[in-house]
Amino acid sequence: MTVIWDCTAGRFNWFYSFDETVYVLEGSVLLKDSNGAQRRVSAGETVHFPTGSHAEWVVDKYIRKIAFCSSPLPMPLKLLRRAWRYAKRTARGASADGSAAAGFQFK
Repeated sequence: MTVIWDCTAGRFNWFYSFDETVYVLEGSVLLKDSNGAQRRVSAGETVHFPTGSHAEWVVDKYIRKIAFCSSPLPMPLKLLRRAWRYAKRTARGASADGSAAAGFQFK
């Protein structure tokens, strides 16, 4: 999921229930993690919040961001997906390196 989001001055706490990578389009924010570490993030900068992290956002004036959100798969599902893709490649005659004779391979 991709989201464009903006906010005027304010302060709030956020819990990330999925991976979120943020690119700041305008403005800035002071981020504080659960250990008290602080970082100011401004337009043109990127920050990643892994699943389960917490952050306090302190917006002085305004911020606009684009957020790329994804839910990581649990390891058993990753292994199952990898096995399924291998079986599909093998069935259609792909080479051992994963490239197929026709089309792209998405990972």
